[in-house]
Amino acid sequence: MELGYLDGEYTAFAYCADSARPDRYEPYYVVLTVVVSDGKVSAIKNVHGSATGSAGDTVLNPYEEENDEYLSYAEKGRTRKGITYLGVVNQLLAGKKSSEVDAVSGATYSSRAIAAAYDKALSLSAQAYKESKAQSSASSGKTEASVGSHASSSSVSQASGSGDADA
Repeated sequence: MELGYLDGEYTAFAYCADSARPDRYEPYYVVLTVVVSDGKVSAIKNVHGSATGSAGDTVLNPYEEENDEYLSYAEKGRTRKGITYLGVVNQLLAGKKSSEVDAVSGATYSSRAIAAAYDKALSLSAQAYKESKAQSSASSGKTEASVGSHASSSSVSQASGSGDADA
């Protein structure tokens, strides 16, 4: 059975930190919205950092705006030491699986967090699709079209570990 996605906008959060070197920068949540149209991802928008995640997540120290630079590199890409790195958003929109995206040099954890938040948003859309199909079959043949606008309420994906750091 092929996985389906319900049209709508799905907002999700992912924790971003360097767990190997926690003093390098203040952890934060990456927030983004995935837009699904005609059952396919059509856009990834509103990528930003936050001190708060989903309901029930730990509230972190105030978001440090210096993280914006690294988050922007991860989102949009950059050229560093003569090498051009494609941003994670463009890689995902081109059809690359989140587990296969290339992290942007100098923005490794932000890159991972964008991919993790993307996965969570797609999971929300897939769950909404599944629920919509179940509702349709339960309503004795009546098909209801619905457009979703959902926020992630599940636990936070963690994009942390060792390796290159954002800062």
